[in-house]
Amino acid sequence: MHHFGALDRAQALAGRLHTRTRADVEVTPLSAVLGVHVGPGTLAVVVADLGDHSH
Repeated sequence: MHHFGALDRAQALAGRLHTRTRADVEVTPLSAVLGVHVGPGTLAVVVADLGDHSH
């Protein structure tokens, strides 16, 4: 879960996603470079199959 100036909303949505999917959901801020294009309050969900890879 990425956010730009919306930490509370991102954490709330991450909690809902975890409850429904039991997946680990990390909350991280968007960079200023992306934030300038999308604006404050942006939330973005990224779904990736990491297979045998970890981060």
